[in-house]
Amino acid sequence: MAKVNLPVKRRTGSAKRLCGMTILKMRLNITRLHTRIIRKTALRDYALYSIAWTYQKRTEYSKAAGWYGKLIAEFPQSSLTPGAHVRIGECFYYAKKLSTGCR
Repeated sequence: MAKVNLPVKRRTGSAKRLCGMTILKMRLNITRLHTRIIRKTALRDYALYSIAWTYQKRTEYSKAAGWYGKLIAEFPQSSLTPGAHVRIGECFYYAKKLSTGCR
C-alpha cells in the first residue's frame, strides 16, 4: 500500500471512522452468524441473547427487546432469562417507552 501523508488530525479522524465502520460490520456479521447458528445448536439461548445484545449496542432497542422476549418465551429456565428481563427494561428505558416496560 502507498503511504499517504495526511495531517495528524485527518489521519486520526479517518482512522476512527474506519475502525467504527469495521466494528459495525463485524457486529452485523456476528448477528447474521448467530441467526444461522440458532437453528442448529443446543446453545440457542446464548445465541438469542447475543443477537439481542448486539441490537441493543447498535441502539436498535425495539429489535433487541424482541430478541430478549423470544429468549424469555422459549427458555424460561435458562440462566440468561433474568438478565434478559433486565435488558428488556433497559431497552424500554433508552427507547423512552417506560409505560410499556412497566406492564
